Amino acid sequence: MKLSIRAAAILASFTLLPQSRGADAGDIVLATIDGEEAVTFEDVLYYVGKSEPRGGGPVTAADVEGYVDTLVTARVMVWEAEEAGLGTDPFIIESCAEMRNSILSDFLWEALVAEDPATEKELRDFYDINTKWRKYSLIEAKNRESAEAARRELDAGRPWEEVVLEYTILEGHKERGGEYEIPLTYDGMEASCAVFAMPEGEYTEAVPANDGIRWQIYRVDKIVHGRTDTFEEAMETLPATVNGIKALRRFQEIASELRRTVTINRNEQMWEALHSQPFFEFETMWGKKTAVVSDVGGLPVPGQNYVGVIVDFYSSYGIDIDGHRRDDPEDFTYVADRLLARLEDMNLREYEALRRGLDKTPAFTREYERTRGQLLAQLYTRREFTAKLPPITDEDCERYYTAHRGEFQTPEKVEAYMVALPDRGKLESFYAEVAAGADLVNTGEAYNLARGKKLMYAYEAPPRLPPEEEEWLGVVHIFREPNPDEPDGPFAAELRPRAFPFSVLNELSEVFQLADGRWAFFAPIYYQPFKQGTLAEKATKIKCQKKAWAEYYASEEVDKLSREWLASLRAKHDVELASERFGDVAARLNAGK
Repeated sequence: MKLSIRAAAILASFTLLPQSRGADAGDIVLATIDGEEAVTFEDVLYYVGKSEPRGGGPVTAADVEGYVDTLVTARVMVWEAEEAGLGTDPFIIESCAEMRNSILSDFLWEALVAEDPATEKELRDFYDINTKWRKYSLIEAKNRESAEAARRELDAGRPWEEVVLEYTILEGHKERGGEYEIPLTYDGMEASCAVFAMPEGEYTEAVPANDGIRWQIYRVDKIVHGRTDTFEEAMETLPATVNGIKALRRFQEIASELRRTVTINRNEQMWEALHSQPFFEFETMWGKKTAVVSDVGGLPVPGQNYVGVIVDFYSSYGIDIDGHRRDDPEDFTYVADRLLARLEDMNLREYEALRRGLDKTPAFTREYERTRGQLLAQLYTRREFTAKLPPITDEDCERYYTAHRGEFQTPEKVEAYMVALPDRGKLESFYAEVAAGADLVNTGEAYNLARGKKLMYAYEAPPRLPPEEEEWLGVVHIFREPNPDEPDGPFAAELRPRAFPFSVLNELSEVFQLADGRWAFFAPIYYQPFKQGTLAEKATKIKCQKKAWAEYYASEEVDKLSREWLASLRAKHDVELASERFGDVAARLNAGK
């Protein structure tokens, strides 16, 4: 059986396993490489369970031969990578360290869930709470002291709108008095627990945001309609949600205790550089995988990770890093400390998993070796096969562009806000209000929020009510021509002849009747004109080069080369398959043993 690179990529995701040394069936050796055990029944069992490569029929001896042959090729790729010295490549070492943390964190979470799984009552309570959401306004203060000062101002009778203007760091919400358009759902964390304990019109105390950095005060504006699925329908996702919340709370308790007992050493040189150098210089120096910014019980926090979370945090708020450090050095230090603490908590997860011995379990060994093998195979393939393929030329790019001009087009499109109501009189009153000057989107979304609805899009799941009874207000995406890459959602086909040719934004259509009987009107709120990209444009050329390369890599020519390359790797080794045992293995698999 000759595998292509694409087949090898699939098997690398599932079958690069640790070599088994188990008892019972695990001792059934199905293949050796150079006289060493390479594939056992346990490996095949894991592969079949993970990849599900066959149909619904019974497993045959021929199927087992295919599984074993696939596993042998995977082993050979990893062994060749090790022989080439890739096991000590910095990319492999650093990637494996990060994956080790991730795998152990997952195993710790599973252990915490197993220790205290959600009860029927907890699941029911979580569901019941979310039948009513909260429309709210928010002050997001930069820290606890600021949030508590804002709460004291409110207690003293200062108007909410004035306190929002002074204390919130969310610039975009100041003009709305901190009001949010999307209702708050209950997620079991401290902030939502505080909100859901308040009646309408009341303020919460200062509570930490879920990111553990900022602090918040909520005002409960209105209690609105919440989830509409039944408890039985919700049970598809409820256990995972509630168990995840409980595990997070338990870990937070564990992390607090570990911070009192585990030695955490921060790199003082790094800390000083963060506060003294322009961020670009700091990023250049410490944003390297080899730099360590904190050591948590012997587990390093890479500088690259720290730079990444700093950039992500400041980007999310639209704040200039150097400007914040200059204008508010105390808050800059606070944010920098909390962001580093967040990464340290990830290492505390790994530390706790190691303390529990989760790294000694066969399940962890299998996952870790699978991941390491996958990385080795990918790196080896890139260096020894992919990198030696011919590069894409300008002629290749031009040829691909000419044959696929449609892939470089921006189609003409209108996004329209539509109101569709079963009651014609109600719709015409709505229409008259907007025609008299009310903003269509704001009026529509206020109406949605009063019903406990979020912003509606035509590609979302259909309503629980029959369409002719559903009041629908939301956004419809309409392409000038049907777009195979983004098929029409509901309403698009009916609105297309009314939306094109496009005239002007926010112009109300006439009132009309939909095919389902509802009465409707709409207005275009966004227009995207048609555009044909050209190779003279840098972005289009880069896109074309990538697509031309992908087409070539998927071609029969590369498929043939990849099969020959993999066959040449296997030819270096003495591979023996225990074909006489394949029938017995098939029977075991069919019996579920």
